[in-house]
Amino acid sequence: LYYKKSKSCKIFSESVKLEAIKRFFYPYPDVILTCNAEDFEAEYLIKSPTLIVEVLSKSTANYDRSTKLRRYKTIPSLQYYLLVSQNQYMVEIYSRFEDSEAWIYQNFENIEDTIPLDKLDLKLSLSDIYEGIIMKEEDREEDFILKNQN
Repeated sequence: LYYKKSKSCKIFSESVKLEAIKRFFYPYPDVILTCNAEDFEAEYLIKSPTLIVEVLSKSTANYDRSTKLRRYKTIPSLQYYLLVSQNQYMVEIYSRFEDSEAWIYQNFENIEDTIPLDKLDLKLSLSDIYEGIIMKEEDREEDFILKNQN
């Protein structure tokens, strides 16, 4: 992680649920970053995420790219949704465009790529995300086939 300047945010992982749709949809994202002070003291429920990360598996990839994406986009505080492949070096990012209802899609597949998260004054490198992870060739080939069937 490379910070341009300090920002008061907190990261939660896995065991914290997200109030994506009040009284209806409460998923457990892999990582949630919130910059909302009301969320800082939360132990189990985040209501105002700024960034959500989901690690894609073969069984969850379609759900994360469709249902969760549609529902997450309705969260007013959300600025970024990252989808991290576990079978190849690839991160997909949806970024809210200028606090509107529009979103921009980008994908990063080169281990040397850096993902700009300008609204957080932060840059993430794929080499940091995948540090210590070695991809098996058969997983990459299967992931390529699955990705191109959609």
